[in-house]
Amino acid sequence: MSAEERKTASDKNNTITEQVRTSADKEAGATKERVSSKVPAQKNAKKSAEKKKNAKEKSTAKRVGDFAGKNIQRFNRFTSSEGVATDKEIRPLISFRFFICACLVLTLLMVMVLQNQSTYVRMEAVGVAGLPDALENYTILHVSDLNAAEFGADQTALLRTINSLSYDIMLITGDMVGTSGDAEPFLAFLRGLKRKNNVYFIAGDADPGPLRASLREGEGTLEELVLEDWILDAIEIGATYVDSPKAVTIGSTGTKLWISPFSQLGVSAKQTVSIFEDQLETELIGYLSGIGADYASYPFTDYRYRVAQKLLNAAGQMGADDVHIALAHVPPTDSMISITQDNHSDTPNEYLHSADLILAGHYCGGVWKMPGYGAMYIPDALHGMNGWFPDQARVSGQVSLGSSILHVTGGLSTSSDVKLPFRLFNQPEVSLITLTGLLTDNMFGN
Repeated sequence: MSAEERKTASDKNNTITEQVRTSADKEAGATKERVSSKVPAQKNAKKSAEKKKNAKEKSTAKRVGDFAGKNIQRFNRFTSSEGVATDKEIRPLISFRFFICACLVLTLLMVMVLQNQSTYVRMEAVGVAGLPDALENYTILHVSDLNAAEFGADQTALLRTINSLSYDIMLITGDMVGTSGDAEPFLAFLRGLKRKNNVYFIAGDADPGPLRASLREGEGTLEELVLEDWILDAIEIGATYVDSPKAVTIGSTGTKLWISPFSQLGVSAKQTVSIFEDQLETELIGYLSGIGADYASYPFTDYRYRVAQKLLNAAGQMGADDVHIALAHVPPTDSMISITQDNHSDTPNEYLHSADLILAGHYCGGVWKMPGYGAMYIPDALHGMNGWFPDQARVSGQVSLGSSILHVTGGLSTSSDVKLPFRLFNQPEVSLITLTGLLTDNMFGN
């Protein structure tokens, strides 16, 4: 190859090499431009992500700080006894006021339960004008209104109180069984007494009977055929049912203490006997003829006739100087007591002498009492405003009415006429009465 050809080939190669370099430089420049354009975008994205992350961390820190701050504030308020009641987000399970109220209610319930299971003994002296020496300091335990309540198993709590007392006679003025008809609490009480032969009782208005609704089947005495089971059971234990005047001889001098149903005072014994005699004669004819109605009623009429005869005998035997105690369940009104004090000198041996002492129950001390005032209600429309807010002297204790003294005991349970299941601020009570001939407040009408 000639020199000229080699030069021409060399120039061509140089031209090609230059073109390749130029192309490479252009490509490198484009790549550089693309790379340089991507770097700011990546930096911007990175900066934006960092800003978002920092903002999120700041927000989280702020929330945590705020929450911690609020908790610290609440804690401070709680520990300093401030702001708890007004904080709507955090409250205790019970408020302080509710806690205090709950404690008061629980305390009241405990006191009520304890009071209703313990018995208060009210001790009183009753002055009787012309009291015989044999009856000076004679003691009477007046019990009423058990209404089938229980004071422990077999009445142990009640008997613990009763058997610790010293008394000469126990007089019970009714409602010992009550509307439930459950006589076992009363019978358990009688069985647990240390002395059972000095107990005298009547039936109350809430007690079953005293006479059965129908004649008992089978054989027995007249009393066994007509009287309620609980009365017969009490008699069998040793108590005396006062269906007519009973005379108790005191001491060696033969002093008489009479115990009568108040319902028989002011009643003409002679007229009563005459009425039942006529009724017996009429029913006897029907009884013998097999008339059903007369057959069913004749034993009851016979029983009433015998009670009237006992009343007539007592009217003839009772002396003016004998001490007379009448038993009533519902306290008699002043007018009723006044009638029993009428002078019957023109009809001797026909009426019982007025009672020196009348014992009654029924009110149960008002059942619920208001501290500082007393009984708010008693089941007697003749006192207070139809029984509301009565004279407290008539609710329990003694009051002098003419020649008689009316004594009302607070009783052991609640009255069937007051539909309340428990006594409130009114402890169950029995009354221990001491008779005396000395001057006492009741002799002056106080």
